[in-house]
Amino acid sequence: MISKENLFEAFSREGINLNDYQAEQLALLANKTLEVNEHMNLTGIKDEATFVSKMLVDSAIPLKFINFSNAKVLDVGTGGGFPGLVLAILYPEGSFTLIDSTKKKIAHCQDMVDLLKLNNVTCIADRVEDYFHGKNRETFDYILARAVTDIKTLVKYSAPILNKDGRLVAYKGLDYEEEIKAASRAFKQNHLDVIYVTRYSLYDFPDEKRYIIQIAKKSA
Repeated sequence: MISKENLFEAFSREGINLNDYQAEQLALLANKTLEVNEHMNLTGIKDEATFVSKMLVDSAIPLKFINFSNAKVLDVGTGGGFPGLVLAILYPEGSFTLIDSTKKKIAHCQDMVDLLKLNNVTCIADRVEDYFHGKNRETFDYILARAVTDIKTLVKYSAPILNKDGRLVAYKGLDYEEEIKAASRAFKQNHLDVIYVTRYSLYDFPDEKRYIIQIAKKSA
């Protein structure tokens, strides 16, 4: 069982401070997700300590340099609700939309929203390119993509629904440079540009290099 104390320790090692209510909510999210994961493939991670590090803490890493307060945020391919649910707990003033094409996963996300009483989260079961096709243009301040698809594809689907000056925030691994190079034409066509690449590693997995790529929309 993952406790609040486990979370206080894990997050503090990454320089992230939780309050008591946030830790309680995250513990509930973690334990319920691991319970559901026993009969539904939400994540391949079953070990509690690894789950805390790679699912909860990793989801929260962008808050070290991005303020999601009062922002409209879309989590593309949210799966079991990561990073969207974690950030929604940490930023109750933000508005978070979670979208995934797998109905069972979105049903789980909605169950978590109901359980945690998160009134700042909307869950959608659909493909992002279908749901937003021709509507809700320039709606979001941030679009999150964690282990979803390549940057070129993300740019194509994100550009129309990002606000001017909005950002696509992609969690990536070592191959990010190749993906950025492959997306160069898509950047120009959609008026987007890479503005920050942040390298980090998790305390419990120091040899695994991770990157947050911030891509800004320069004009409508």
